[in-house]
Amino acid sequence: MKLRLRRTLYVLTVLACLIFSGCSNEFSSGENNNNSDVKLSYLSEVKDFESPDFNKIEKSLSNRFNFILGFGVYSRNILNTFDKTFTNDLVNGLYSINFTLSDEEMKLIEKKFRDIDILSYADDFAPISINPLNNTTTYITPHNTYYLRIELDGKLKEIIWENSNLSKEESAIVLRNLIKKIEQMIYQRDEYKKMPVPKNGYN
Repeated sequence: MKLRLRRTLYVLTVLACLIFSGCSNEFSSGENNNNSDVKLSYLSEVKDFESPDFNKIEKSLSNRFNFILGFGVYSRNILNTFDKTFTNDLVNGLYSINFTLSDEEMKLIEKKFRDIDILSYADDFAPISINPLNNTTTYITPHNTYYLRIELDGKLKEIIWENSNLSKEESAIVLRNLIKKIEQMIYQRDEYKKMPVPKNGYN
């Protein structure tokens, strides 16, 4: 009788843990992030309508091709292949999951970065788009801000790009197209489709 009771209590305890903790790879990049197996400390203090402080991310080499891509308004959508996470901007908060690109996707992205000679880009990449008819530049808001940290050939390359003028320079076009391709890789994954969606937008 005592053995049966112990087994019953054990089963109930396990079920309770599963119910309250969940069986998913999702975690919020706020107070719950502190209890996660993946620590995103550089996001823990980010407030609404703020950009993450990417300088808080450790800059150690992984000895293989990896990258961090921040995109969207304030660069708050973040794919980090170093720690295998993706963070989604909910406008009023951030939401992160464990996320891994396939080997084929990583190889393709690495090739694309090499094709556009990403290591030659300026760290403060700021291409300008001037209308030849009136010699003016049109700026848009809100706009995408891109953050890139790439480990390639044993080097770390960082790029910050305020894409506010939709530059038509070749270097801007090819990098923008590559970022969009990476975004589509994220959006088509089931892990992304199961994430919460923003309830508001940026004006």
